[in-house]
Amino acid sequence: MLVPDLPLRTDRLDLRLFTADDFAALHGYQSRADVTRYLYFGPNDEAASREALTRKRARVALRAEGDVLNLALVLRETGAVIGDVLLIWTSVAHRQGEIGYVLHPDHAGHGYATEAAREMLRLGFDELGLHRIVGRLDARNTASRGCWSGSACAGRRICGRTSWSRGSGPTRRCTPCWPASGGPAGAETPPGPAPPCAPGRMFLLSRGGGPSARCRRRPRA
Repeated sequence: MLVPDLPLRTDRLDLRLFTADDFAALHGYQSRADVTRYLYFGPNDEAASREALTRKRARVALRAEGDVLNLALVLRETGAVIGDVLLIWTSVAHRQGEIGYVLHPDHAGHGYATEAAREMLRLGFDELGLHRIVGRLDARNTASRGCWSGSACAGRRICGRTSWSRGSGPTRRCTPCWPASGGPAGAETPPGPAPPCAPGRMFLLSRGGGPSARCRRRPRA
């Protein structure tokens, strides 16, 4: 179980829970086609963004498998909400989680996503005791691919897996990351090289149909 002491502070960001006052900022990026083109929703109208805000405000802790912690990214210098990040506890038995983020394009290119992702990885590995954390993305999203394969995963073993996007072939890639030591300090982990990605924990889409029955759906944004 994890009920984090918030806000989480990085060099330039405060990661805090969403509030009712965050609607304008959230809708500001969830309503943009250039943001949602690589995601599983949107662009949102105001009603959809209000529903999204309600969901995000309920994601405050990781108490059981399937729970989501969803935090607003606040640029400390200005106090502006520039995106959000989440950590999902996907499996207790396998000590596995998933992280994701969305960033307003006006703030891209400054390393904010990497900074936030690194802090969520720390939270998952060091405080929740996870063994593996998965990050999923559309393979065409080169900016996000650079984040997952770059400094956010520094010092961690990485493998890649390609899954299928509906109607357009193999375009979605997921990059699991876990500590180079194989797990958190003191944890008992298998010896030898890192195991392959666990198929049952990936979000796979078949070419002509919906999600594979054995795969876990990602929570709505």
